[in-house]
Amino acid sequence: MSKDTSKLLSYVLRHAPESLGIVLDAGGWTSVEQLVAKAQQAGHRIDRATVEAVVAESDKKRFTLSEDGRLIRPLRATQSRWTSDWPLLRRRTFCSTEPDETRSTRSWPKG
Repeated sequence: MSKDTSKLLSYVLRHAPESLGIVLDAGGWTSVEQLVAKAQQAGHRIDRATVEAVVAESDKKRFTLSEDGRLIRPLRATQSRWTSDWPLLRRRTFCSTEPDETRSTRSWPKG
């Protein structure tokens, strides 16, 4: 297994799919063929066999392939922005100008 390939897959699938121009579906899945093609276009030495080896041999089990082997996605979705119910999640924004109703507003500036 290539450590560089594992790091590339982690970065692209878990953090920045747009860095290679990859589109993930709502469940975080993307085509292995698309992933390999886009990575090769960007100058990375990667092929399908290497991707499959990383998925199979990774001790951290960060990725999974679909049953037919055509799709790949990151695991540990709670640490990633991609989850099976991604469209239903509401992300909290802590840099909002509005007070958060779950926190005390005693010291919130009067406006």
